[in-house]
Amino acid sequence: VALMTAAWCGLRSGEVRGLRRGDVDLTSGVLTIRQAVSRVKVEPGRMALRVAEPKTAAGSRSVAMPSMLVEAMRTWLAGLPVAG
Repeated sequence: VALMTAAWCGLRSGEVRGLRRGDVDLTSGVLTIRQAVSRVKVEPGRMALRVAEPKTAAGSRSVAMPSMLVEAMRTWLAGLPVAG
């Protein structure tokens, strides 16, 4: 589903990794890009993940999902645990 999302919605890898359940609106078929995940060097030979807002204002946006992605996303999300 991540690869389909990147390809069909034109998202960068970090934007796909930054999606949260609340960013996915299956009713209207829209993804809201609010953050991105990237790898950063914290010291020589050691990397860490950084979660941050997109680098530019244009990076925060809403993206329409094609119908075949909406159904694939619905199936995928149904199989994930929900935090209580």
